[in-house]
Amino acid sequence: MRPLAAMVPTRLVASLLLLSASPEYALNDGLARTPPRGWRSWNCFPCDHGPGSILTQDHVRAQMLAAVNKSRLVNGRPTSLAELGFNYISMDDGWQHCNCSAPKV
Repeated sequence: MRPLAAMVPTRLVASLLLLSASPEYALNDGLARTPPRGWRSWNCFPCDHGPGSILTQDHVRAQMLAAVNKSRLVNGRPTSLAELGFNYISMDDGWQHCNCSAPKV
């Protein structure tokens, strides 16, 4: 293990390098200005093969309609999640449980 005195210069140099990093080195192509926004149905639907556990077109349609629903107010104006930049919806069909959305035979 290195002595503390030997580690301080290394940490100081690393800190200075990080602080000197400038955003000018990023591409200015308009991509990734904000983090990706979307909604995932992680653990939203049960995976017990009971009623409602198999994803259907009605489930997907309801999620899509919720994304464009303007029932929430943003700065006093009705706004949808899609207008706020949420541009994808991912439906979890329980793949970690070997596709629990598939009907059992």
